[in-house]
Amino acid sequence: METDQKPDYSLRVRLVRNKMTEKNLSGLIVRGTDRFLNEYVPESESTRVWVSGFSGSAGDLFITLRDAFLFVDGRYHLQAEHQVDPKIFKIEKVPLGTSLEKALIQKIKDLFPATPARIGFEPDRFSIETFDRLKKSAEKLKIETVPLTPSLVEEVRGPIKEKTGKIWKISPSLTGFPAAQKLARLREFMSFNGIDLWFVQTLDEIAYMTNLRGNEIPYQATFKSLVLVTSDRCYVALPEPERAENPELKELTLIDIDDWKNILKNSEKNRTVGYDPSTTTEAIRMILVSHSFKTIPLPSPIATMKANKTPEELTHMIKAFAKADQVVNKAKHWLCRKTSSGEKISETRFAEKVAKLFKQSGAFSLSFHIISAAGKNGAVIHYSNPDPDRMISNGELMLLDTGAYYEGGYATDLTRTFLVGDSKTKGTEEQKKIFTTVLKGAIAGMDAGFPKGTSGAALDAIVRAPLWKAGYNYNHGTGHGVGINVHESPPRISSQGDSILEKGHVFSIEPGIYLSEFGGVRIENLCTVIDHPKYPDWLTVTPLTFSPLDERLIDHSLLSREEKKWLRWYKNQSKISHISPPLPFLA
Repeated sequence: METDQKPDYSLRVRLVRNKMTEKNLSGLIVRGTDRFLNEYVPESESTRVWVSGFSGSAGDLFITLRDAFLFVDGRYHLQAEHQVDPKIFKIEKVPLGTSLEKALIQKIKDLFPATPARIGFEPDRFSIETFDRLKKSAEKLKIETVPLTPSLVEEVRGPIKEKTGKIWKISPSLTGFPAAQKLARLREFMSFNGIDLWFVQTLDEIAYMTNLRGNEIPYQATFKSLVLVTSDRCYVALPEPERAENPELKELTLIDIDDWKNILKNSEKNRTVGYDPSTTTEAIRMILVSHSFKTIPLPSPIATMKANKTPEELTHMIKAFAKADQVVNKAKHWLCRKTSSGEKISETRFAEKVAKLFKQSGAFSLSFHIISAAGKNGAVIHYSNPDPDRMISNGELMLLDTGAYYEGGYATDLTRTFLVGDSKTKGTEEQKKIFTTVLKGAIAGMDAGFPKGTSGAALDAIVRAPLWKAGYNYNHGTGHGVGINVHESPPRISSQGDSILEKGHVFSIEPGIYLSEFGGVRIENLCTVIDHPKYPDWLTVTPLTFSPLDERLIDHSLLSREEKKWLRWYKNQSKISHISPPLPFLA
């Protein structure tokens, strides 16, 4: 048992390698997700965090008997350098446009080009879709994939007590649809495709379908559970089911998480089970196959239902966004007032103030770890560990990326980069140039019009164009869907975003410029899609968040007449949004 305050990761990797040797493994894949394929996993429950110390929301490990690799995307290149011991792990900085999965498979090919090998993996942390691609690549190389339950890291670490929390129901007046209506739509899909039982493992889909919310997972309004939907029942399997409020619908049957397999055992052997292979784990498929079920893999209809927000959801979300706007505004003014009076404020203290303001505004949880990055630290795209010793100075840029959950359990997400100091503090020419260039990209996205059928990739290019013209780019997607989770898909606003943008989608527009010797500028607003006011069969983006932009950093000489016009409209909306959130598309 380790007693030092800082874990001995070298020892932990060595113990894992001992287990690998026992099982005759050449390599081991350790995913950053959990058995529900969550993005945000409690650090105490994450096998990847336990063995490496890396706490980013995305990142996978590949451990061989000699080497160990950490694969991270552009958001976490610098964070990985700060958190991971390079003597133990080699950081694989995956470029924009390449998935972690592809980079991992390529590394396996490089390490085992013609040598038979056995690669261990955690079947409860791989989606079926991802595992099938891995297995196909491995078979070409004559590599055997070995399922490990429990994982080797769990064997070395030992059992842990997972956190549980409160589960409550929300009113259909917030969601627009009662659970019964959502289940009816799902059953139509099941009947059309000849499916007797539909399996759901994605937690935000479960929260959406049941109109239930929870607070047991960091930065989510979901709860650990599995759902099985039949023609007349909806079984919700979760730990300690008695802690949940009575659901609104009698046909929602709450059972213990360990009892869901009994539902399968009691089903007829010839029943047909459907699931989404992109969000269901390989471990679940192994269980279904062991029970001789016929399986039908199909994209989940719930994902599409959930992405298209109802007028009731939009109304509620806009009110939550307005509260978040006010929190960020108050935090900015608080910081500038404190530093201007000579008080020393650290990144950590500022983040703590933001969290306190959210709580005072009625939020029950943050929607992600607060990014509080001063000066050059803003160049770290997901700077998730504010420094208690880094004092914030007047005249430097401060990047604040934050969000929270309010009553209905929908996430907020907002980024503002601002100049620290009072109204007399002036931005440098470089600060103004970079900020205004990012602003031009943000305006391009928030004012974009396009024909129906346009993909997220097209909008991504529209937002990047002003930055490209000035010689800049950013190593992350332009935006992500927002709903019960702060990151949901569809939609996806990136170069790989092939899903079609539709009315009612809610997503971020968040271009940025990151320079190691300068810092970072990111502007993020949440937006939706509405009918174009002029052109039939066209759509347009409109913002839903209206936190003011820092006028001291805007170089109006770099803006076009149309951009200036849009900025005047936005500034006016910023003044009135906290009084009466604008709802032009709901009129």
